[in-house]
Amino acid sequence: MFRIGVLFLHPIVILLGYFAAVLFTGSLFAYPIHLLDFSFGLNLGYEKVLSRSIVLASVLLLWPVIRYLGISLESLGLAPWRSSSIWRGVLVGAVAVVPVAILIFALEIRVLDPRISISLGDVVSLALVGAIAGLAVGFIEELIFRGLVFSLLRRWTHVVGAAVLTSLLYALVHFLKVPEKFIVAEAGWLTGFDYLSHALVALAGPDEYWDSFVALFLLGLALNWVRVRGNLYWCVGIHAGFVMVIHVTKALSVRSVVNPYRGLVGSYDHFTGHLVSLWLVILAVAVAVWFLRRRRVAAATAA
Repeated sequence: MFRIGVLFLHPIVILLGYFAAVLFTGSLFAYPIHLLDFSFGLNLGYEKVLSRSIVLASVLLLWPVIRYLGISLESLGLAPWRSSSIWRGVLVGAVAVVPVAILIFALEIRVLDPRISISLGDVVSLALVGAIAGLAVGFIEELIFRGLVFSLLRRWTHVVGAAVLTSLLYALVHFLKVPEKFIVAEAGWLTGFDYLSHALVALAGPDEYWDSFVALFLLGLALNWVRVRGNLYWCVGIHAGFVMVIHVTKALSVRSVVNPYRGLVGSYDHFTGHLVSLWLVILAVAVAVWFLRRRRVAAATAA
């Protein structure tokens, strides 16, 4: 009995159980939510409803897991409350990714959409919408990955191993998508599970998304480093800053399908790809050099 209890308390088992419960609950309740969506005339489409249902399930099931494991707000990086860290993080995240957006425009991988007129007010409005959406997405994803997953894995392995595993999982879930060719004529209670099975099969083809996967993996490592050195609010802010810049860039531009450099952006969102990966590596080297210099200066001063 003791060995069985230890097995069920193993971090990997708990995490697998949490994500399995999220996928099951989200898939099950997607159908009644879809009916409500149809009744109110929103017509979001079943796949979007399923996605939102899974996100809702991940949030609702997160707190019971945290309570069961006895993880404190301090361990999650949520205490004390630091709103200033969020806004500083948004600024840092935006400034960090803007050079990539500029290079994408300079190489004409994306060009300004000629169908719309662009004013400064439009850019500001898009930035605000992107920041709000980024904060919402960032808070949920960071609470799950840099909060629950990273904190739990650190109980089982060292910080580097926890960071790598968390980043792998963080990158992987972004590609849990149903192939476009999969169409369901009429939704029912089991449709969500049908969608999910096709999405899991699609993960077996990494050649279609590996460029974006590497970029998201490196971003995950960077956010884990921020989490270790700071708090979760910094991670939320930086995440939101990235989302904001990508949102503005995509809203104001169209992708060139004949540009010879188009392969530098990934198929995931036509932004996150090789350019982002290269830029993240450059930033990591620059930060590492800066910290080494600070350490040498501090050591020389102490001597």
